[in-house]
Order: sequence, then structure tokens, then C-alpha cells
Amino acid sequence: KVDFKGITILILLTLLIDYFADSRASTVIMILIILISLFHKNFVSILSKQNSKHLIIRNLVLFLSFFTLMIVAMYRNYSDFAIFVNKLTTNRIWSISLFYNKYGIHLFGSQLTLVSTETAALLNTKAYILDSCYANLIIQYGLFVYVIVCVLFRKGFDRLFASKNYNLILIFVLLLFYGLVENSILKISYNFFLLYFAELIRHNKEVTHE
Repeated sequence: KVDFKGITILILLTLLIDYFADSRASTVIMILIILISLFHKNFVSILSKQNSKHLIIRNLVLFLSFFTLMIVAMYRNYSDFAIFVNKLTTNRIWSISLFYNKYGIHLFGSQLTLVSTETAALLNTKAYILDSCYANLIIQYGLFVYVIVCVLFRKGFDRLFASKNYNLILIFVLLLFYGLVENSILKISYNFFLLYFAELIRHNKEVTHE
């Protein structure tokens, strides 16, 4: 448990990281820590009850993927809400729509031509990045890999619920929501929790909740 002083320090650190480093990943991790510290008991109470929330969390990758595709479809039909979301997420919906038009969705994915922000700045051109984790999975890696990821996350959440490891469930839920605007959550170099998740699935057993 973190007291008021600790929360204040965490908030200041978050603001400093955001201002000086401009690192969204680091900022999100700090916000995640603050949220867990503030509402830990509430989250645990909600997760410990057997209800429809368990079904949603176990299939969260599927639900968030559907939400992503739905927003893109709305954007292509000039929905005011989708246009607002696109502005809010710095043209990420436009980017997904662009890559979908060019590459489509295939069983084994497509080799995308990407232009990073740094490269675009050097060449004085526009950046072409597919930031959304779910759009990246479906378009770049294809439906085959996407289904495997859905199954693995479902299996991992089953193990975590069985072992009542609500802290890690909460961490992964927040990171999966972060995946709506970033594809880094499936990279070990950014999300070291995947190592624990993979170990949990590989051993096919419950993990003791500490």
C-alpha cells in the first residue's frame, strides 16, 4: 500500500518523465502503478467475484480487436465519434485504415513498408506506423498468429484466475488496453511481464499468489 506521500512522489515522477523523456511507455507504467496503489482493494474485490467480467477479461484480446476494427469501420463512414478518436490518438485510426486499404487481412500476414517517426524527420516525409497492437497483429502477422495470441492470452488468464493472482491480471488488463494505441505490449523488451506469462502457460500449472 502506498500512502499519500508516495502517491504524490509517483505523480511528480510521471509528470517529469512525460515532460523530459516524452516516453509514453514509461508514463503509462507509472500511471499503472498509481492506479493499482489507489484502487487495489476495489479491483481485487471485483475480480474475485465469478461473473461476466471473467469472460470478458479472458477474451479481452478478442474484444479489443473487435473494438479497433469497429472504430476503423466507423471512421471510414465519417463517424464524428471515430474522427474524434482519431484526433485524440494522433491519427492512429487513419493509419490503421490506410494499412488495411493497402495490405488487407490475410491468413499469414503481409510484409509492411513502415516509416518510423525518426526516419520521416530525417527524410522530411510522412511517418507510416501501425501503432495499434491489434491492428498490427491482424494485418502484419495475419489471422493464424492472431488466433494463437488470443488462445495463449485466454489460457494465461485462466491460470491467473485459478491461482487468484489478481495483481498480475490487473497489470495485463491495463497493458492490453494500452495496446489499443501501442504495439509494444507484445515485445519482451517493453513488457517483461510476458516472460512470467509465458512461464505460467508453459508449465500448465497454477502460480502461487504472493
